[in-house]
Amino acid sequence: MRRALPAAWTVCFASLAGCAAPDTGELFTTVDTTVYTDVAPLSERVVELVDGAQTQVLAALPAIEDTELAGALIDAHDAGLLVEVVTDVDHEADAGTQLLLDAGVPVALADGEITYTEFGIGDVTEITVPSEFVQMSSAFLIADDTQALVATELGRTRTGEFIVHDIQSEDLVDDLSNEHNQLFGGTDASSMTSFSSLAKSVTDARWLYPSQTGLELEMWVGPQERVLKRMIDAVYASRASVYLLTDDFLDQGLAKALQDKAADGFEVVTIVGPNFGSTSTYSDDLRNSAPDVARFQVVDSEAAIPTVLLVDSNPSANPMGFAVAPRVRAFVLTHDVISAVRYELEPAPSGGYDVSAIRSDQLTDGILTVLNDPTHDPENPAPELEALLGTISHHLDIAVPL
Repeated sequence: MRRALPAAWTVCFASLAGCAAPDTGELFTTVDTTVYTDVAPLSERVVELVDGAQTQVLAALPAIEDTELAGALIDAHDAGLLVEVVTDVDHEADAGTQLLLDAGVPVALADGEITYTEFGIGDVTEITVPSEFVQMSSAFLIADDTQALVATELGRTRTGEFIVHDIQSEDLVDDLSNEHNQLFGGTDASSMTSFSSLAKSVTDARWLYPSQTGLELEMWVGPQERVLKRMIDAVYASRASVYLLTDDFLDQGLAKALQDKAADGFEVVTIVGPNFGSTSTYSDDLRNSAPDVARFQVVDSEAAIPTVLLVDSNPSANPMGFAVAPRVRAFVLTHDVISAVRYELEPAPSGGYDVSAIRSDQLTDGILTVLNDPTHDPENPAPELEALLGTISHHLDIAVPL
């Protein structure tokens, strides 16, 4: 696909005469990662971005409880900007969603109930997945052609910690716009082909976005890109430490990866939230099959708990006795650690298996971002990583052993 030239380059080629050197800031991704501990300033930042847009606002909001944000989107629409919003169909009744619909703002309701044919169980089986298990967790907002917010949550009004990447990047916004076009056009995680495979396409042709801050940003979009598998691979590739924070934990593969590393002497710490074990017995794998993992739970909180995986942020924990390269990877996921498979099987009394739906990353629209720090200094970490370490530490302080 042909790429548009940055404005500074276009001027030079058009004039074919002497001109100033192009602004290198247009060639790189600028990322400012912030952990908001109060939803009010986050709402202010989102409204500020909408109010400053000149041509378009494209938004994916898992919920639209924030009426101030809804008002800003309505104002942008009334001012003649292209405004398109995607939200989860389960949040159609939200106050903000109703305001947008009443004002005639284009809103797409995504990720409803799905019934599909599963060919891999033995006998051909139809599985119905309720709407609440088909999630729209992607949380992003695009303003014009170069600015975007990618967050663990947008549009809600509850308390908690919210991780937000404030991004300026022509390349990333281009890729994120393609993802928005699929969601808004009706191709979401509930869209299946006649062979019960995902209908969504991989739209972000790039996955690595160099920045001028020394950190490298990755973006992976689910379900077409297997976000939980990437986290599992990162755990196995760790050379010193693994810290994981998430509200619920359902994935057997990740539980095994954490246990394998912990059994080999690596530092492995997992913190889960109050909703741990609330939707599936798959959570038992972390509770009962990972004895060497340091496990904790935040039990007395109704606040939002983000999903964060930090790999090798403590290089001194390396159990192998050799120097560890100072490289840290910080994974931020827009949904909980849910199952990497679509369904669970239980032996049926009459023989065979009973099949039941489960919350799965294969039926969830979500975004995984990764911050890579290739020159990590444990005594002086990058501000973004320090903020994420602070999030882990805060929840560890208020958790109890699991």
